[in-house]
Amino acid sequence: MPRKGSRKVRSGCLTCKARRVKCDEGKPTCQRCVIGGRICQGLDFSDQTRSSQLQLIQPRTHVLGNTDRSESRVIEFFCKIVAPTLSGPIDPYFWTHIVLQFSEVEPAVRHSVMTISSLFENRRSRDKSSAVAIQRNVVALKHYNAAIRELQSPKRPDLVLALLTCLLFVCIEVLHSNGDIAIRHCYHGINLLGTANPPAWATQTLMPIYRRLSILPFYFGDSQPLANCPALTQPSPTITSSFSSYFEAQVSIDVIYNLTIQLFRQTGEYRLGRMRYQPRPPEILGEQKKIHQYLNQWKSAFERFESETPVELNQATKASRVWPFQLYHVCTVLSTVIFTTKETDYDDFIPNFKEMVKGAGELAALRTRPKKPDFHFEMGFAPFLFFVAIKCRDFETRMEGLRLMSVLCAAQESLWNSHTLQVVAQRIIDLEHCVTAGEHSMQYDTLPTDEIRVRHFVVGPVKSGPDGLTGREISFYMPSKHGGIYIKREIFSMQRLNEPLELEGSPGVFAVDLATETLLMTELKN
Repeated sequence: MPRKGSRKVRSGCLTCKARRVKCDEGKPTCQRCVIGGRICQGLDFSDQTRSSQLQLIQPRTHVLGNTDRSESRVIEFFCKIVAPTLSGPIDPYFWTHIVLQFSEVEPAVRHSVMTISSLFENRRSRDKSSAVAIQRNVVALKHYNAAIRELQSPKRPDLVLALLTCLLFVCIEVLHSNGDIAIRHCYHGINLLGTANPPAWATQTLMPIYRRLSILPFYFGDSQPLANCPALTQPSPTITSSFSSYFEAQVSIDVIYNLTIQLFRQTGEYRLGRMRYQPRPPEILGEQKKIHQYLNQWKSAFERFESETPVELNQATKASRVWPFQLYHVCTVLSTVIFTTKETDYDDFIPNFKEMVKGAGELAALRTRPKKPDFHFEMGFAPFLFFVAIKCRDFETRMEGLRLMSVLCAAQESLWNSHTLQVVAQRIIDLEHCVTAGEHSMQYDTLPTDEIRVRHFVVGPVKSGPDGLTGREISFYMPSKHGGIYIKREIFSMQRLNEPLELEGSPGVFAVDLATETLLMTELKN
């Protein structure tokens, strides 16, 4: 007796289609793949209302259409090398799937891909003045201008296309270390998200990226939010119960991290400026309490989700587990010390710092690539391990955090120069442990006293020192004997910082808008 027929699976992710199983069509990854520990290849965004008539399918010569040989090579480099690494520890689905799919039909996206690929490859080149490198820059500029022209056509671009290309333009400017322009592009994209109504799938895919980028002004700008988009700072309503995926947990902690960074920067005057020792505003205390509640809810939801997740999947997604907890620990520390005037208050969080180093060490042990990447579009482990190195005064832990920076971190992560961070962290460790010319005057197993701990630092512009050495000025905010703060300024050679001279005028690292004259200082030393 013949079997009863059934409709074949026509929709769903590419992985489920290949396995011929029903897909729940979750975005950005379906739950069937997540639970099974498989790599979800993403949904097919082509029109699902197919004709029942037979159609002649024309074979494609390339994933991005007809291109000449040189362009094909640039595109192939993007697909194989660039796209999987741009997002750092975050799932690269946006770059490996969404961007490439849009590149097939949108010239502006295709030109942007060509630009990013060319600039990325030049970063890997040792001889940036070679004829090949110069030609890549020419290609990048040509395609960047072409992408801009596509969006300037009389026909108003589609909303999703505008949001997508805006992110690609941010990436291009970050590759150029043009922080001001990158932040300006972020502003336009976030403003669109706040005033328009993009499709649900676009919001789910693009909003998390814009949310993570929205913190850039708090590190490299004027500490003002990029735009009024409440969705960027609204935790997921499922935070009180459990998460359905690591992606959902990541989105939720991203929101809390944004709230924490805004609060920490908002209270800078209470730690370093004229508001030190002043009464704490009730509205700020209320915001602090809310963040602590969010953190407790997030941890409970994450632990509940993990208890319901197969053990083999936990092992297969180590990065998806470690990365959110890096943010969790940073939020726990920063949201608590918003009013502190004593660096010894950070000692209460040494267990958190140890957990951060432990998680990063587990990921470092899984690395198979001998060479670390040159560039991540999004923030990776560099700022967090740097945070451990400068704020954890347990010598062994902070030195391990410093070591892991050279293992896990890309040379540039968003607008952060990892090598500059390492140099600054090493100098702070030297100052706090009284290291001079390879010698030290205190035991490494002893925590430094509060009187010698660095309060803050600012990486300034490129200057020439008294000996004619060209370098970048770094200001260290030190406690004075009378309860104030003085500034110790040093010039670090560009060679030591591993920065080319053409970076002059680029954003600093953790640069702040606290001018010297606004600080409560009883002493000032150069």
